[in-house]
Amino acid sequence: MKILIMTDSFPPEATGGTARVALTQARALQRLGHKVSVLSTRRDDSFSLDSELDGIPVHRIRISYPLRWQPYLSLFNPIIAGQVAKFLRQVQPDIVHAHNVHAYLTYHSLRQVYHMGIPLALTIHDTMSITYQKFDEFIDPSHPEITENFDYRVSGWSQLRRQRFRYFPLRSLIIRRVLAESVDVMIFPSREMQIILTTNEVCARQMLHIPNGIDPAEFESTSEEREEFRRAYNLVGRRVILIAGRVNQAKGGRQILLALERVIASVPDALLLILSPPGGYGEAMLSVAETRGIRQYIRFAGWLSGNDLGHAFGAADVLVTPSIYFDNFPTVNLEAMAAGTPVIATCFGGSRESVLDGRMGFIVNPYDVEMLSARLIYILTDDALRARMGQQAYERVRANYDWLVQARKLVDLYQDLRASK
Repeated sequence: MKILIMTDSFPPEATGGTARVALTQARALQRLGHKVSVLSTRRDDSFSLDSELDGIPVHRIRISYPLRWQPYLSLFNPIIAGQVAKFLRQVQPDIVHAHNVHAYLTYHSLRQVYHMGIPLALTIHDTMSITYQKFDEFIDPSHPEITENFDYRVSGWSQLRRQRFRYFPLRSLIIRRVLAESVDVMIFPSREMQIILTTNEVCARQMLHIPNGIDPAEFESTSEEREEFRRAYNLVGRRVILIAGRVNQAKGGRQILLALERVIASVPDALLLILSPPGGYGEAMLSVAETRGIRQYIRFAGWLSGNDLGHAFGAADVLVTPSIYFDNFPTVNLEAMAAGTPVIATCFGGSRESVLDGRMGFIVNPYDVEMLSARLIYILTDDALRARMGQQAYERVRANYDWLVQARKLVDLYQDLRASK
C-alpha cells in the first residue's frame, strides 16, 4: 500500500512530540512492508526540499510567514495549495494520513485530498482546531484538587479577549465544516481529546481512539550504559528528576521549581535534569532558581536522541510532566515507561490513560505543589516502590503501546477505508 503522511513538521528539522509520532508511525508502516512517503514543510533553508530519513522519502515545501496571520493562512494559503495538489498527483497515494496541518499545510489540503478521492485519516494531537493557543480555559488554579470531569466548552468571548485582533469569528465554523466533509476517520491518541472535540461539535464520518505507539527497544539500556550516562553528566550519587522536551510555563516550569525547593529539603541529593537547551524559558528558570538558592540542583543536557535519549530515561529515577494545560497524550511518558522509569504526570489531558495512578507512577494536579513535591519525595526515597512502579511501567508499554501493534491497527483501518471508497 502507498501511504502518504502529511504533517507541518517532521524530523530532523522538528523535534516536537507530533513530529516524532509521525516519524515513528512512518517507520512502523515501512517495517510492515508498505511504501511510505512524507509531505511536510520547512522554514530553514539548510534542509533540502527532497531527502530521505531512515529510508523514507520526505518532501518539504518551503513556507514561512508571520504567525499572527495563522488564523487565516492556516485555512487556505495559495502558495501551499498548488504545491500540495502537484505532489498528490505525483505520488498518487492509496491513503493519506495527516497529522498537524494547522500552521502551514493548511486545512484546505484536507479538502484537496478528499476531492481527489483519496481515503483520509487525521490524527488530532492538540486543540488548535477549536482554540488559538494551548487550551487551559477549563482549569481553575485556585482549586488544585484532581477533578474527574472538566467543562471543555470553548467560549468565543474568552478567545476574543485573549486573541483580540487575531480572532477570526468564522475560523472554527470553517474548520468544523472541513473536518466533517473531508475527513474519513478522525483518530484521537487519548479519549479525553475525543471528549473535548465532540463537546465543541467537531466531528468526522468516523471517530476512533488509537493511542500513539513507540518502539520500546529504543529506550532499553543496560545498567552499564545507564551508569556511563550518569558519569558523563555528573549524576553519580544523585536522585534524578527528569523533564524531557521543551520547557516553558505551560509545561509546568514554575510548578517543578516550586516543588524542587521542597524536595531538596527532604532529599538533599535530588537533582532536576532537563533534556533541552538552557536558552529561552530555561534561562528564566535558572534565574528564578538562583533567587531561591536552588540553582545548583538544576542541569540541562540539551536535545538528546538515539541511544543517548534511552540512556537518559533509564538513568533517571522519575520523569515528571507537570503541564498546566490540556496535554493530549505525552509520548514522553511512554518513552520513560519503556525504560522502566516511573512517571509523575499532570491530570490535565490524557496522561492518566497511560500512567495509572499508584501503579506506574502518580497523577497530580500541578497547581497542588505540596502534592507534587510529596509524590516526588515518596518515589525518590522508596527504592522498592520505585522498582515496582518501573517494572509495571515497562510491562504496560509493551502490552499496550508497541509501535508495530498500533501500526497494524492503522493498516486494518486503511484497508477498510479503501474498501469503502
